[in-house]
Order: sequence, then C-alpha cells, then structure tokens
Amino acid sequence: YVSGALGILRWCAKSIMPVQDQWQRAKFPFIKARKAPNLQILTYHRVNDEHDFLFPATPIRVFEEQMVHLAKRYHVCALEEAVDRFEKKDLPPNALVITFDDGYRDNYLHAFPVVRNLSLPMTIFLATDVIGTGRTLWHDRVFSAFRETKAPDLTGFDPSVERVRLGSLPQRILVMEKVLAILRQLDEAERNQRISVLCRCLAVEERRVDHNLMLSWDDVRLMSRDHVSFGSHTASHPILARVSAEETEAQLVRSCEAIRQHLGQRPMTFAYPNGTKADFNNVTKQTLKRLGFKCAVTTEFGINEPGADMFELKRGRPWEDHFPTFAFKLSWYRLMSSRAA
Repeated sequence: YVSGALGILRWCAKSIMPVQDQWQRAKFPFIKARKAPNLQILTYHRVNDEHDFLFPATPIRVFEEQMVHLAKRYHVCALEEAVDRFEKKDLPPNALVITFDDGYRDNYLHAFPVVRNLSLPMTIFLATDVIGTGRTLWHDRVFSAFRETKAPDLTGFDPSVERVRLGSLPQRILVMEKVLAILRQLDEAERNQRISVLCRCLAVEERRVDHNLMLSWDDVRLMSRDHVSFGSHTASHPILARVSAEETEAQLVRSCEAIRQHLGQRPMTFAYPNGTKADFNNVTKQTLKRLGFKCAVTTEFGINEPGADMFELKRGRPWEDHFPTFAFKLSWYRLMSSRAA
C-alpha cells in the first residue's frame, strides 16, 4: 500500500487468475488470463463507535475510509443490477456490491450519510418483523443478556456450558458463541423459550423491545430515494433449514408484503439468516425461485466467478480495521479467486 504496488495487484486481480484443480491445488500453467470479471460482495451489519465487543461494529471512521477507497477504485453496483449484468456477461471489471444484514438503525445514522455523499449504492436486507416495531431479533436478546449479566458463570442452561466462568471477555464470548450455536439448532418457538431460560440463568431482564436499535419504515423510505435498495431477510430471522417448507414460504411472503406495503414494490433479492451452508437447503432455494426472487446471498466467504449459483452467492470482507490491510486483501482475494480448471 505504501509503495504504490497495490495498483499492480489490482491490475493483476482484474487481468489474470490462478489455475487450480478440484482440490484447489496449483496446476500448470499456474496462471491464465481472466476471460470475464468476477463479482465481490461485501457484508456489514452495524456501523457505530459503541465498541461493543460482543457484537462488534465497523467504526464510523473506518467505514468512511473503506467507502472512499471503493468509490475511487471499484465499480460499485446495486446487487440487483450486478446480478443482471453478471448473468448477461456484461459485468464491468472490479464490480463490487455493498450489503448490510438485519436492518439496524445505525445503517441510517452512520453508514447512509457516507454512501450518499459518495453516490454509492448499497443493499440492506430487512428482517421485517423488527422494522418500525421496537422489537428485537432473537440474537440481539442473547447479546444483551451476556452484555448485562453480572453472573459469575452460566448454570442451568445446558450441560455443555455448565458452570463455565464468565469473568473475562474471551470467556464470555466463548460461552455466548456456544449458546448461539445451540439456539440455531432449534425451531422458533423452542428458541424463544430457551432464550427466556437463558436470561433467568444469567439473572437479567429479557430485552424484547429497544426502540432505538432497528430501522423505522420512515428511515427505509428516506434511504430508498437515494441509492439504497432493500432485500428480504425473512420476517423474524429464523434458521430456514430448521423450519418447514410452509413456514419458509410464510416468512418470505410476510417479509415481501411488508416491504411492498411500505416501499411500493416487492424485493427481488434475499439474504439467508446466518447464511452458512447449514442454514438453508434445496427446499429453501426452490421456494425463493418459485416466489420470483432473482438471487440469494450467503455468508460463505469468497468471490463469485462466472457460472456461480445465483442462489448461493458468496460474500465477505476483510475484518481488519487497519485500512491498508483492508485495501490489500480486497485485491488479493479477487486475484486468488478461481474456478477449478
């Protein structure tokens, strides 16, 4: 970054790609000319300076630095446009999409002014049951419980975390991640019941309402007039692989209807809650296609090469707040992306 060699790396990422076998091992002649651009999708959740170590956000200054870099060096597209051009093989070099999941209000307060000033499009995936209602998502109730508890350990919730100490931040994060993993395996009714049990075990009040946490529909409407598009993230953020086909469809229809009612058009893009391969299945994908969605994004890390499944699009970003590292890794990941040859 300091030497200026990053420009060479960006050129290489645009022009060549590695040759790999099906096991992603280097294969002779090792590099080849890139015949078509690939698509990089960045994912964010929150932008603020609250320094919440249990649910880290991108600091405002860091986000602004990153967006200025993207505006100068990349062709930033709205997701729906990028997918259309990807399928038509009309994608520009260095194509990149900015996305946010869930619909936190700091997206409007802190991220939106930055992208608006730079005329950058972005896509926000809304979990519509919590937009404009004051209600919170299930994982935010978990974050809140671990943030507020004064309990020395977690006793009575599950044998796998029985009496594990909560004294240090690493211990608290470790226990919280184990609890989240347990809760993701449950259906919505049982998950809500277990979160109530968790709060009792941690001796904290269960916070189902926070009027300042999530976007309002007024926020959504204001952003929709200025380079921001909105996709569905279901209604209540269930893990779709854990619910029936009927419940999956009900979640999607309810979410789409809420967005259509407030914005005048239904969403065509979707983000899987949690988003790993374990969190959706072929039934989920077929339901999305039948309901007319154009694409769905995951949280599987990677770059999307020509021929990618439009309903398993990869996302990710360098998590470092150090800007030169962020800039370097964006180009490095794009350069090293390939399909087995």
